[in-house]
Amino acid sequence: MIVRDTDDSTHERVLDRSMLCELLHPDRVARAQDMECSVAHAIIPPGESTLPHLLKKSTELCYILKGSGEIQIDKETAPVVMV
Repeated sequence: MIVRDTDDSTHERVLDRSMLCELLHPDRVARAQDMECSVAHAIIPPGESTLPHLLKKSTELCYILKGSGEIQIDKETAPVVMV
């Protein structure tokens, strides 16, 4: 079992401009080498946005915890509002 806490992990600014914390990643987290997926916690500060990006070898899922804005996938855009 691997237990990670975002409060005990470092967020770093990454290429898409989000603040990212790799919670589980086979190349970066001890004991996760055999996993075939990764889990990250991303923060997009108020008033900022991420750069468009394309993942060639994996699928990206977004689970929004709080905030509002827009999300775009390919040419489709949808509003996001969490209360």
